[in-house]
Amino acid sequence: MTKSARSPARDIGSWPAPPTPASLDLPPLPNRLFFRIGEVAELVGVKAHVLRYWETELGLLRPMKTRGSHRQYRRRDVEIARLVRQLTEVEGYTIAGAKKKITELRGAKKERTSLSRELAAIRDELLATATLFEASPRRTHSFELSGGT
Repeated sequence: MTKSARSPARDIGSWPAPPTPASLDLPPLPNRLFFRIGEVAELVGVKAHVLRYWETELGLLRPMKTRGSHRQYRRRDVEIARLVRQLTEVEGYTIAGAKKKITELRGAKKERTSLSRELAAIRDELLATATLFEASPRRTHSFELSGGT
């Protein structure tokens, strides 16, 4: 076949981009502590090999292994996997960008936790001070007026 007989090359740039979903329609998480990889894949909306890839690339997913080397994901792992999918498919992050974003979100959560601890310590000090004032006997001053006649 000669060059002229081939079909013309398609311009990929002119194709319309696939529509990006505004949010993911995922099933609700069951009220359980542990999930198998197939169940997590179904709950997140990806295939099992994608979850295994995310484990190696992100380092954020750390499923436990059973005696038979089966993965058991905790609820936290499933929530992180859903967040990764949301960041990559809906918000357009790369895997590295999603990892960075999740790390930032964790840092913000730690800041809020330390701030709430500081506020609790201040509250405890104020309550202790208030009980000191309540426990101290009130002094009543009596004044005697001496008549100067």
